[in-house]
Amino acid sequence: MDDIKIDRIIRSKRRTFSIEINPKGLLTIRAPLRASNGEIKNIIKDKYDWIKKKKKEISKKMAQKKKRHYVNGEKFECLGKEYTLILKDNHKFAFSTSQDKLILNSNYQKVARNLLIYWYKNQALKYITRRASHFAEIMNTNFNRINITGANTRWGSCSNNKNLNFSWKLILAPKQIVDYVIVHELSHLFEMSHSKKFWNRVAQVLPNYMIYETWLKENGHLLDL
Repeated sequence: MDDIKIDRIIRSKRRTFSIEINPKGLLTIRAPLRASNGEIKNIIKDKYDWIKKKKKEISKKMAQKKKRHYVNGEKFECLGKEYTLILKDNHKFAFSTSQDKLILNSNYQKVARNLLIYWYKNQALKYITRRASHFAEIMNTNFNRINITGANTRWGSCSNNKNLNFSWKLILAPKQIVDYVIVHELSHLFEMSHSKKFWNRVAQVLPNYMIYETWLKENGHLLDL
């Protein structure tokens, strides 16, 4: 019991308790307003084995993540293509690209991650907008606007006013994975829940969607800088 740290307790007007463990392994307890510390400890005791198992799984996943150093020759992926980072002294731009090279002015190495995220967001907006239009035509639907977000755990979402949101991190995956998430969110324009009708609609466009769904579950934690 004492080896489990509660990172955050959120009390609100709810009747039940819930336990959340984010991708970094931080534990949040959501509890009723009048919940006592003793009740919270009992919840942890009841779910002790599950919490330990989840934290172990997350630790294993985090150990698999590639640590970025933003040094000369380092490799980065975008839509299934590999790019090589090249550091140049006195490069006329802070950051630019040339074929399969990402060229970084060495004076900006400390902010390399921010510059790369900016580039990834632009790539995501271009590719996802084009492919969303393509699939929307096939599915006989339309959307309002594409937004690129910095979400860590949600690859995409669809709002009631037909705005589609996608995490820029998705663009680190192969193209077919990105296409799957696009079709997934477009399908929510017809069915907001993950009902049988919803999955049937996804399957009409991508019969092998389960392969892509599984790939994301197994590899999604690696899509980051």
